[in-house]
Amino acid sequence: MKIFFAALILLLLTACAAMSNRMETRSPSLPATGPLITDISILTLNVPPGAYTIEVRYDPEILAIGTIRPPDRDRADAFPGYPVSDPRSYGTGKTIITSTSSFLEPQKLATDARTHVATIEWKRLRPGKTMINLRMTGIYDLNGKTISGAIQPPFVEVEENR
Repeated sequence: MKIFFAALILLLLTACAAMSNRMETRSPSLPATGPLITDISILTLNVPPGAYTIEVRYDPEILAIGTIRPPDRDRADAFPGYPVSDPRSYGTGKTIITSTSSFLEPQKLATDARTHVATIEWKRLRPGKTMINLRMTGIYDLNGKTISGAIQPPFVEVEENR
């Protein structure tokens, strides 16, 4: 019964986040080809994440990934590992991001919480409305065992920038 309620809460949190997320530029004065920012977090229940793999899909006619940065280490919710990806995929429409914990400090690995894992800075290639889809393809505990979790946001709507 506890697992059912925990899964239900995780599902509701993910749905609420998905409904409220829109990607916006950090400054309204950025040009149409300027960067857009997406902060990616994962949600886990009862077990701190030790590793993850995320698939990011986007329209390569409209967007390309500029950079993928690790979370600010001063943040309490920062994942203690660096995101790894193939820069050659940044304009293909599909990029895989993966990471493992680079140090095992239990106080830095929260349970029942959101963990900030990466920040993507996008380059807008041309005007257009599109979606960015993020999918958790694997999440593991500190021993490499698969655990339950969700990605936040699961998708981002990019408004047309004229």
